[in-house]
Amino acid sequence: MDDNELYPIGDVARRTGLNVSAIRYYSDAGIIAPTQVT
Repeated sequence: MDDNELYPIGDVARRTGLNVSAIRYYSDAGIIAPTQVT
């Protein structure tokens, strides 16, 4: 992934092997921070 490029959450899920709900859970828990929310 390019550091300057934004990806939809579904794309990130496919690229990382995590499901969308796991990514949202980690984001809500403060483990990962979104770079931008639309």
